[in-house]
Amino acid sequence: MKKVLLILIAVGISYYSFGQKATKLANTNKISNTAIIMAAPVSGGEIPSGPIINSNPTTRNNRVGSEIVIGKTKYELQTNRSMGKRILLLSNGNIPAVWTFSNFAGSTSYTDRGTGYNLMTGGGVWSPYPAGSTPITSMVRIEGARTGFANYGATNNDGSEVVITHNSDATNHAYVSKRTPLGTGNWSNAVTTMPMCWTRIATGGTNNNTVHLIATMTPASTSFVRYKGIYIPLIYSRSTDGGTNWTTADLLPGYDSTIIKKAMAEDYAIDANGNTVAIVLGGYYNDAYLFKSTDDGVNWSKKLIWHFPDAPFNPDSIAPTTDTVPCFDGSFSVVIDNSGQVHVWGGTTRFLQTALGSYSYYPSQCGMIYWRDDMPTITGDLSLCSNFCWPWNTFIDRNGNGIWDCVQHQGWVNMPFNVGGTSMPGGSIGADGHLYVAFQHMSDADPNTFHIYGTDTVPYRHIFAIVSCDNGSTWSDAVELTPFDEGIDYVYPSVVKNTTDSLRLLYEENDLPGTSLNPSTGNPKPAGYEHDIVYLSVPLGDFSCTSTPEKSKEVNNITVYPNPANDYTNITYTLAKAGSINISVINIMGQKVSSYKIDGIKGKNYKQLNIENFASGIYVVKIEAEGKLLTQKLIVN
Repeated sequence: MKKVLLILIAVGISYYSFGQKATKLANTNKISNTAIIMAAPVSGGEIPSGPIINSNPTTRNNRVGSEIVIGKTKYELQTNRSMGKRILLLSNGNIPAVWTFSNFAGSTSYTDRGTGYNLMTGGGVWSPYPAGSTPITSMVRIEGARTGFANYGATNNDGSEVVITHNSDATNHAYVSKRTPLGTGNWSNAVTTMPMCWTRIATGGTNNNTVHLIATMTPASTSFVRYKGIYIPLIYSRSTDGGTNWTTADLLPGYDSTIIKKAMAEDYAIDANGNTVAIVLGGYYNDAYLFKSTDDGVNWSKKLIWHFPDAPFNPDSIAPTTDTVPCFDGSFSVVIDNSGQVHVWGGTTRFLQTALGSYSYYPSQCGMIYWRDDMPTITGDLSLCSNFCWPWNTFIDRNGNGIWDCVQHQGWVNMPFNVGGTSMPGGSIGADGHLYVAFQHMSDADPNTFHIYGTDTVPYRHIFAIVSCDNGSTWSDAVELTPFDEGIDYVYPSVVKNTTDSLRLLYEENDLPGTSLNPSTGNPKPAGYEHDIVYLSVPLGDFSCTSTPEKSKEVNNITVYPNPANDYTNITYTLAKAGSINISVINIMGQKVSSYKIDGIKGKNYKQLNIENFASGIYVVKIEAEGKLLTQKLIVN
């Protein structure tokens, strides 16, 4: 019989610093065991579930640093999971930005929904949004029809621009808006014949004129159907002339019903750099995959990032063999560096099927994965892998009371996001070669970490960022990017992917968390509430490549995969500096049954153990480095 190696990891308490404020981190095992029903995705035909207001009751004026309001919206949902490309840094230093906009105009169906647009020129000057006591009433969308979920691309060597959304006046089709020259004149608009919802784009190829487009497929009506054996599949198309003519939208090569049965809304991300294109997708009950092209989208390869235990899996018709599974939450960011290497970040949660067709997730489950395309496939229990750039089961405990205050309340009827507690990453690569990622995180500091709508508790979120200076081997302490204001919701970070002197991002903020668009009787946030669209530039000097001593032990982050295993398993561990490592396995009688001496390198290290001849029982794994000793319990079945 094959043996299984399992190392059980107990996560302790350590400390991180946030600017000038040291902040305790705590394990969430004792408080993250609340699962809530996954909300249906919002596409455009939704009607607000809460009360309606016609004006904003409060205005926030205490802005800090380079936080600039560049627009407004009363349609607050910017994505169901992964953020699209909403903000770019152009070669001339200009910065265009887009978002989903509506003035609401008293209509519960947001008939004026479309794309809000602004452009920073002249070394830091944004075009002013219309002035007045209620400036949003003077703003208009760039399209001539009702659209949503904007994505931006610059083409023609930045001489032109393109925005792609989905049209939702009648049926969901890709809607293309173009303008030349960039930033000037009227937009040309066209509804395509491509049946697409929740579009994502990236531009590359010759003169940046290839527009790569992915989206969830929709049929001739607004309902969703099965196509080639996949329910609501991802489809791909490209245009090599800046968005005028398009190839037939269809499944990517290798993306078929043998690897996926049911997709999810906006559980995908895309990037392009020259002729290299990368698409990452997956989450919850699906495998996570990278699809990559090095010839501008003509041919594709695929690589498995992580395998869901029962994939391909349809939760509507099949019961899983395991449940409460650690998994990706479908919020991804992907960035290609100038060497063609692909960098991926993904939020995590846990998946629970309560019955056929009914499934839940854990909104307070924290953890964020980093992965590159030169790394091996993550196997086994995702929570035990070595790829976390933000630790699994770890939250920011601002007040140091050992409790994540925002989840200590009952009544989580429905959350505004179908993602985990640390999620919606936005990756960026600096001119210095460092990796940056911003993400939203549930806030924790009494008394204003949550808002109660009747019996429904919804937490506020803030935006943080971390940096890696060794190509993802180790990650810094977190920096809180948004102001330290409780009672303010900072969400939907969209990050400029090429960092120069500053980390630049776009986000939405408001003093009421959640969304009125969730099709549920819970979370009745008022509809028609005005939200700020904010641009923030954070100098790279605010980030440090080093961690606090409590975080940087000589050896830490020990994990084992695959788990369960058959003939072998891999031990991974992180060293703060290069040095000798001694690994030994001790049985219950105190006898050493296996030992290894390894010359470790700074960062992540790997050791494969052959466990075929291990007897079933309990063992202790000892790891010694620089005079320090760590032990872990080992179970072999």
